[in-house]
Amino acid sequence: MQVLQSEIDTLNSTESGQSILAFSKDLVPASHKKLLRSLAHGSGNQVEVFPEDIRIIEGFNPRLRTPEFEAHIRSVADSIIENGFYPDKPLAGYAGMEGSKPVIFLTDGEVRYRASLIAIGEGAPLEVLPLVLKPEGTSIEDLTVALVRSNSGKPFTPLELSIVCARLRKFGWTAAKISTKLGITIEYVGQLLLLAGAPRAVRDMVESGSATAGVAIQAMRQHGADAPEVLTKALESAKSSGQSKLTRRHLPEQVRKKAIVKAAPKMLSALQEISQHKAYAKLPEDLKAMVSDLLNAIPVVTDLSHEDGQPGENNDGAQNSAGAA
Repeated sequence: MQVLQSEIDTLNSTESGQSILAFSKDLVPASHKKLLRSLAHGSGNQVEVFPEDIRIIEGFNPRLRTPEFEAHIRSVADSIIENGFYPDKPLAGYAGMEGSKPVIFLTDGEVRYRASLIAIGEGAPLEVLPLVLKPEGTSIEDLTVALVRSNSGKPFTPLELSIVCARLRKFGWTAAKISTKLGITIEYVGQLLLLAGAPRAVRDMVESGSATAGVAIQAMRQHGADAPEVLTKALESAKSSGQSKLTRRHLPEQVRKKAIVKAAPKMLSALQEISQHKAYAKLPEDLKAMVSDLLNAIPVVTDLSHEDGQPGENNDGAQNSAGAA
């Protein structure tokens, strides 16, 4: 799960990023009939709308206005100039009230809408845009889920998706409900919620590429508020060994596990010597039982003479080779 530096910068330092984080808006519905009389042309939910009559709900779309996102809009604008606006890929909108005036709030297709404005500004002959109105009775929760479910264009990044999950959580939804509605696993929902609330120091490591989001999430789960310090020390250890990126094997628990495995032969020899020492009988019974259990858990190899297919061993690999010959 990768997070780009430009995403974090945009989220933390731009007005659009802050509006996404702070988004909280209740939409007041407008009658479709009233809207069709004043703005849209068409019948039912399929309409054509003048571009200037569409409103963007600031902060609603979790797309971060990164340089990569702007480049994507530019490429779509170039496609519209070259090929026109595909009518089978309509925008989606919500009939709402802006004060006492009915308007269309854009709920899906912001990239295509922004690209269309660029194309129009550069001479593309677009007078109206195709749009599907959301059914009357649609809630802000429904619209939020649809951001993910109806997205058929550029996939949301993990950070953008984490914003959606955090927003649904603020609506009072459980992780299980978010999982079901968005069509992702409950484990992934948990990871995204952790990412959404990660300390800045942790996000700095992820955004710079020094650590993956998966490693950062593991550290936050295992070390809680100490995760930034743990990750910083682990990164220093990784760099001291010539690595530029922190991986799971640099985390304290993995370092400890590796050290135990490496020391296991010496620990086994030590336990064997202890069990054979004349003072062993004087140890407390529970301690002797612990040593005995550890020794009994390790298989005893009594004959290694037939290893690697030596004569006398029933070696499947050797038999298979002979049969193949």
